[in-house]
This record gives sequence, structure tokens and C-alpha cells, in this order.
Amino acid sequence: MRRTRLRSAAIASCLLAAAALDAARRPHYGGTLRIDVSGAIQSLDAGDAPADPLDAVLRENIAREVGPFRVVTWEPMKTVILEADESAPRGRPYLDRVEIHMGRTSRDQALDFELGKIDVVELPLADLRRAQQQGVRTSASQPCEVIALAFAGHRGDLDRMRQALTLAIDRPAIHNVLLQRQGEISGALLPQWLSGYAFLFPVARDLNKAKELAASAAPMSFAWDKQSPLLRPIAERIVVNAAEAGIALRSSTSPDADVRLVILRIASDDAGEALRSLGGAPSADPLKMFEAERGLIESRRLVPLFQLPLAYGLAPNVNAWTTGPTGNWRLEDVWLESPKP
Repeated sequence: MRRTRLRSAAIASCLLAAAALDAARRPHYGGTLRIDVSGAIQSLDAGDAPADPLDAVLRENIAREVGPFRVVTWEPMKTVILEADESAPRGRPYLDRVEIHMGRTSRDQALDFELGKIDVVELPLADLRRAQQQGVRTSASQPCEVIALAFAGHRGDLDRMRQALTLAIDRPAIHNVLLQRQGEISGALLPQWLSGYAFLFPVARDLNKAKELAASAAPMSFAWDKQSPLLRPIAERIVVNAAEAGIALRSSTSPDADVRLVILRIASDDAGEALRSLGGAPSADPLKMFEAERGLIESRRLVPLFQLPLAYGLAPNVNAWTTGPTGNWRLEDVWLESPKP
């Protein structure tokens, strides 16, 4: 009898502990979610001017006025502060407040995250695997950023040089070493998960053909964002690959450089809308979509190289964080676990 009572007491104790744990993990209202992002996303429009990295969030949660937050502070490329909307159509969000700090370097983000000052940080793709091995919770989108070369239109031999440089770049080496095999090698603008035909765009290297096309070519000016930890090593490797084909790329900071290394953002998970946002003509017919995308690449003189996801590191107290396929955040579902006493 005594053994039965002891067993019953042990079971009851376990049930109470499980109930307490469940209560502690149950979503509740309150708290401020703090996010660090780097900013500096380029687009095809407005001369590749930096765009606000929160476009997707603000479109979904604020601009359409159907989301659960309202903007109380807006400092472009510095700070955005959102507060819960008590009268939101779909109900009040769990969070009281969201603070988003833009223009933060990867080093500053990592330090803030380590010191517990920030709940969510962007993770450079080269650091993603190491962060996971160290036990950091991570969240990543589908490939939604396109690393591409954009050629200016004031040189008569530009099409020939574009083809030569395309064939000279060793994409597998850059992908394996610099990008740590994150994302995908691609010659398309729209990623495979979105269009279904990205594999049809060629990506093979042909150094001999590149040398033939580049024979006796004049040097080309080459620009990229010198502050970008993602673009800098890729640009440096492209310079080396170009030299192997006899193409001289001279570093430049001019927006009118012959060729620029840029980041293009896929902001919609609808293939037609995504292509339209990049300047193409959408269609319900996959073959026509393919032709429209190929025409866009040719007319804009673009050379897509890689398609990369957006990755984030999450603090242990962050719950229900979701990174959508195009990197958008569903902040209305996020809640913060209370600190342990």
C-alpha cells in the first residue's frame, strides 16, 4: 500500500511539474522584442538605391492597415519602433513593442546578441552552420536574395564582355568556400522553388571560351558595396576569376561603373508578382514566364550568380518566430517567454 501511495505521489508530482512547465511555455502578452538588422538591400529600381529591409513587414502589418502593430518611431535606416494595436482587426498581438535597429554591422549584432541585448539578429550565411553547431536557434527563409552582376550600357563591347565574365566566374568554388554551400548557384532571377524553371538558365564555367571573347578587351570598372561582408569576398574572387580569363576589373566606387555586384530581393512568393516587381512581364504560362525572365535579364544586362536565403539567430526566450519564404516576419504570432526567477 505504501509503495502504491509513493508511486501515486511521484506521478502527481510529475504531472504538476509538467503542468507548470506548460504554463510557463504558454503564450502570454507583454514584452519588447528587439531585432538587429544590417539593412543595405539593393533593388533594380532607383539606381539600386538602398531599400528599407522591413518592406515586407510594413507592407503586411502596417501599410495595409490590417496588422496588429502601429509605427510610433521611424528613423530611416536607423530605428523603427512598433507598438501593439489594441484594436487590431485580428486581435491584439502578444508583444507590447518591437524595436528594430537597422544598419548594424555583423560584429555589432553578434556582440549585442551574446550580451543578451538583442533577441533576433541577422546571421551571415558563412556563420550559419557554426551558429547551429554552437546550439543557437536559427530560422531561415527560402532563397530570396539574388547576387547578380549588373552591366552599364555605355560600352560597345558590353554584351561580349558580359558573356566572357559570365563564363569566367567559378561559381562552385565561391558557393562551396565563401558561402559555405548555403543557398543555390543559379543563372536565374526567380529561384527554383518559386518558378520551377530556374535550372534551365546556364551556369557552367568555360574559361577557354571566356578568353576568346575577352581577347584584347579594355579594362572594366567594377563596383560593389565595400561595407558589405557578403559582397566583398565574392567581388574579390570574381576579380581573380576575371583575371584568369584575361579580363581586367578595376575597383571603383562610381554608380556608373561598367559592372556592379548587387543584391536583388525577391519580395513576393507569387512568381508573377515577383517577376513584375523586378520589371518583367508576368504570365500564367511557365514557358512565357521563362521567356519573359530571359528577356528581362538580357534587357537589363544582368548576370544572376547565386540565390541566397535570409537567416536569423533567435534568443532562447523567443517563441513562434517564423521566417517566411521571402524573409518576411509574422510578428503577430511571436511571444516572449518570461525570464526564470
